[in-house]
Amino acid sequence: MKNSIYTRVRFLFPTIILGVIFCIAFTTEALAQSGSYGVSFKASTAAVGSEVAVNWQAPTSRPKDGAWIGLYIVGASDQRYEAWKYVPNTGTSGEVSFYINKAGEYEVRIFDSSAYTRAAVSAVTLQVGTGVPPDEEDDDDEEEEEEEPGGGTGSGSYTVTTNKGTYQTGETIEVRFTTPSPRESYNDWVGLYAIGDGDQRYKVWKSLPNNSTNGTLTFTASAGTYEFRLFNSGGYTRVANSAQITVTTETAPPPGGGEGSGEYELEINKTELMVGETVTLSWSAPSSDNLQNDWIGVYYSTASNGSYRAYRYTDGKTSGTLTYTPSSPGTYEFRYLKNNGYTSVGKSPTFVVLDDEAEETPIACIVPATTLNTITNYPVGSGNIVAFGDSLTAGVGATAGRDYVSQLEDLLSVTIENEGVSGDTTRDALLRLDNDVIAKSPEVVIVWLGGNDILQRYYEDVFTGAQNPGLADTLRLILLRITGKLPEPQGITEAETFENITEVVTRIQDSGAIVVIVGFSGGVFDSGLENRYREVALDTGALYVPNVLRNIIGRPSLMSDLVHPNNSGYAIVAERIAEYVSCTIPE
Repeated sequence: MKNSIYTRVRFLFPTIILGVIFCIAFTTEALAQSGSYGVSFKASTAAVGSEVAVNWQAPTSRPKDGAWIGLYIVGASDQRYEAWKYVPNTGTSGEVSFYINKAGEYEVRIFDSSAYTRAAVSAVTLQVGTGVPPDEEDDDDEEEEEEEPGGGTGSGSYTVTTNKGTYQTGETIEVRFTTPSPRESYNDWVGLYAIGDGDQRYKVWKSLPNNSTNGTLTFTASAGTYEFRLFNSGGYTRVANSAQITVTTETAPPPGGGEGSGEYELEINKTELMVGETVTLSWSAPSSDNLQNDWIGVYYSTASNGSYRAYRYTDGKTSGTLTYTPSSPGTYEFRYLKNNGYTSVGKSPTFVVLDDEAEETPIACIVPATTLNTITNYPVGSGNIVAFGDSLTAGVGATAGRDYVSQLEDLLSVTIENEGVSGDTTRDALLRLDNDVIAKSPEVVIVWLGGNDILQRYYEDVFTGAQNPGLADTLRLILLRITGKLPEPQGITEAETFENITEVVTRIQDSGAIVVIVGFSGGVFDSGLENRYREVALDTGALYVPNVLRNIIGRPSLMSDLVHPNNSGYAIVAERIAEYVSCTIPE
């Protein structure tokens, strides 16, 4: 009966996908509100720059760690939170607070221990600010409304136009506006938008002069396709749109400067330094723009605007300098961000930070000598190191060069051949073991396998009713399947999974190599299975890395999806594995 139901689901798969996607918007909130999870704001309005209190409740039977609360702009996807906090491990109710740094309409969502298993969403939203893009109102609201000579036509119409349709990055864009005469409001403003973005996702904005019914504002923009929108009365009531414009990349960047609008300039005094040395940034901003609450952050070059390493406000100044002393190696850059938010309008050239102590202070082996002497084939000579696994080894979820294998190479100053194949089961791994691993005559092999076996069993259980993870996680499992990250179920039992892993390990050991087995659990990976990995290591004499995903799965800041870490998550994985692999490298 189980196979029959699954077969029907598999043949109906395209219809199920379309149906789930079509109804997700209508059913997720109702589903999330069921059960005894709850989350709500203590107030319905707040001001930008204030803290807001949030009440939460959870069932007594909930998982003891991993649950979290996210703050969201209404309509944002679950992965686009503004801020988040863990739910305390003890208690069934309590209060957390969030700092609000921009106007908008917010909601809070509470998630169970899996990364994005939504359990409840606030029924009442939070209205923040007046809707005016800056954090402050115009001081001239009470100014007498007089018609300025040479002003508007009195026709009652709003218009916004540009002086041409194509610009180079850094080139001044002249934006002409007209308003009714007399003016209906003294909080009108113009915003620059990427085509298709919502009205609250402006790139940059400027207020209209209070005493004019027509005039010109100037903007600059990075490469892209944009439009300008004119809003009435300090809110998001759109009254006019410009035609579409195109901004193209300059043929050469400004000498010594970073990328940006051409008005916001960021320059650095060096492009390569050592850990502990200081880099100095010189920056400038246009006096014509609103500079209050602007700030500068320092970032890894691949990080999102929300993932800064350090920051400092510009205090409304048009120029200045600041210094930064990095404590870890990497490729960095400075970014200039507007209005206490995450809209970047300029960035510096990148600078590389090197660690001159890497060879002097290698990552220490944490395995006792008495244990090492029981490891099969220990010690070894200098030879190939191979990482053998599935998508977690291949680095799904990471940007180029930030998978765990690449970061492990950097930590240990060695070369590691990455033989991770996304979607591989333990059956698949056995089929390619000779060609991809043993034929390379490795001295050390890192084995991280079994995740897809577990996921496939979980996936099948979801569609036969044995598991009920909720609609959101069900949809994510489906997406993993249709994107090729999760192959079609092969009917691999738990017993076969560990029989296959044992065979992989013993065949590698028979070739003369040390094996490092990676154990893991959390989220959809049943925590009870980790002991099975430990047992295989003990039975075969392999080095064992315990629960390498500990406190990574379930943390949105460290995960790219339901099962794969992001760059930061893989960095933690690399550090944990390094403490064991370092034991196998001759000094």
